[in-house]
Amino acid sequence: MSRFKFFDEEKDNDQLLHVAQNENNKIKTDQQKVSVKRYRYRVEQLMITKFNGQIINHGTTKQEFVVQKNFLDENLKSLQFELVENVIKFEPPQLQTAISLLCDFDIIKSNIELGFDAKTGRLNQVLNKEGVLNAWEDYKKATIKAYSFVKSTESQQNIQLFINKAEEQINNDSLLLSDFETKLFFDIIFDRYLVQEEGDLAYDKEFISNLFDYRKINIHIGQFIIMESSELIKMKRTGTLDQRSIDKDFMVKQYDEKFKPYVGFSFSSYNYTYNQNFTINKEENVISEANIVLVEEIKNNVQITVNYDLKLVEL
Repeated sequence: MSRFKFFDEEKDNDQLLHVAQNENNKIKTDQQKVSVKRYRYRVEQLMITKFNGQIINHGTTKQEFVVQKNFLDENLKSLQFELVENVIKFEPPQLQTAISLLCDFDIIKSNIELGFDAKTGRLNQVLNKEGVLNAWEDYKKATIKAYSFVKSTESQQNIQLFINKAEEQINNDSLLLSDFETKLFFDIIFDRYLVQEEGDLAYDKEFISNLFDYRKINIHIGQFIIMESSELIKMKRTGTLDQRSIDKDFMVKQYDEKFKPYVGFSFSSYNYTYNQNFTINKEENVISEANIVLVEEIKNNVQITVNYDLKLVEL
């Protein structure tokens, strides 16, 4: 698997905010204290697709991230990421070339520094992607060379389409942020706990449909404290679909085109459920573990289940 270094080992003093070494040392620069802390996460995701209750495919994703929290005068200012490993497997095997390209592209674009909203903790800004752009240029050249043997016009067009789409995203901060917002890892890391204490509350949140061309749907979420001590706090979130947010006519039309030829039965009813459990280490103010289960379905006909586990491990 390709690897791309994002945390340089040598920086000038005016770039100490981005140094991955001496993570707990505080440095005084222009009367301001600059410090960093680093953490390592491992995540595993299982996605299962069923037609008529029978599994037709499943995919697993295993990733390892190094996350660096950048502080200025002890206030958190940004988070810096390095995607160290990214392994995706599907059963039955399919589209291996496309999967390999996407894995490498995820490594490139996820090695980045991001800012967040001071009120919500949600990511809202790309702060430094010079290393991303350089890595992408190198990878683009290597990819073109690696697939220069391909003679099929269709395959050539698909590879070029991937390069064009990837380049568009990586050069457009808005597209890049939108993509990160759909990733469960970044959704967990960038949250309210970064900027305020967590507690019981209710709110609405947009999710992206895996069944219907990434259409946005609205979910009502309730959040509850299930256990708290001086060291940690355990939270639970449950989400139910806002039926007003769906376009049923669109769904029925697309279901008839995409799924009915394989399932054989007509559109029934659509539902989306969301469940999350997560633990916050109070001293470090970091997520120490999390689990998310998403279920999207056309009742009795088509179902996609995503089970996502995140765990803080030794650095």
